[in-house]
Amino acid sequence: MKSVVVFNAPWCNTCGPFKKQLTDNGITYLSASLDDSVDDDVAKVFGVSPGIPVMSLAATYHVRSLPTTLVLEDKQVVEVIVGSKLQEVKNALCE
Repeated sequence: MKSVVVFNAPWCNTCGPFKKQLTDNGITYLSASLDDSVDDDVAKVFGVSPGIPVMSLAATYHVRSLPTTLVLEDKQVVEVIVGSKLQEVKNALCE
C-alpha cells in the first residue's frame, strides 16, 4: 500500500488549502512524523512541518519548496510531487 508524506508549514500560503483539498477528497491526513511509521496497510497522508528534527529529513529528500509530497511504497520514495497538485497525489495513491 502506498502512503504519502507532505512537507508543509503553518506559514505556507498554499499548504493549508492543499491539506483541506486532501481531506475533502477522502484522503486521511495525519499530523505525524515518519517515525510514527508509515503503515503499509492503509493509504495515509502524513503532514510534516519543518522544524529542527525534520530539517535533515527534508535535506535527505532535497525538499526545497512547500508543499512537497513524497509518495512511498514499502517505505521507499517512488515519486516526488512539488506544489499543491491534488490530482497527481490522488493518481499516485491509486496506481
